[in-house]
Amino acid sequence: MEILVAPADMKVSVNPQDVLATEGLGTGVGLAAFDPVARAGGILHFLLPDAGLNRSRAQKTPCMFADTGIPALLQALSGAGGDIARLQVTVAGGAGGLDQKGPFNIGQRNLLALRRILQASQIPIHHEVVGGQFYRTLRLELHSGRIRIAIPGHGEMTL
Repeated sequence: MEILVAPADMKVSVNPQDVLATEGLGTGVGLAAFDPVARAGGILHFLLPDAGLNRSRAQKTPCMFADTGIPALLQALSGAGGDIARLQVTVAGGAGGLDQKGPFNIGQRNLLALRRILQASQIPIHHEVVGGQFYRTLRLELHSGRIRIAIPGHGEMTL
């Protein structure tokens, strides 16, 4: 069953019949994480790098921000039996916005925040399809751990 992950949300599953998916990854970032031993996986679709931008919003919607959403995803995966040390991580999104070279390049800032947080947790990124000007769809198939990333008008890749 396909389970759609909305922007500023996450889903975690251990059901091998589930396919987790998030669409419309532009400047926002989709992080798919899968533990191949526990068969636990999750997707987070965050929109902004830093909860300090709006603390009250971060309390209500922690998955909106990289620095609150990524720890929430890791905690949910651990709670589902996943081992953080075994995670296979794929990242998609982080497209350039209207201000690609300026200080408001949200896509680039989101990717920098994600990399900083994962590095601090000693979690490597196995695959990434990021940047550019394209919207993307990210799917995680729980039965196999296979990742599919689609770019409308440009096809789909399987990782």
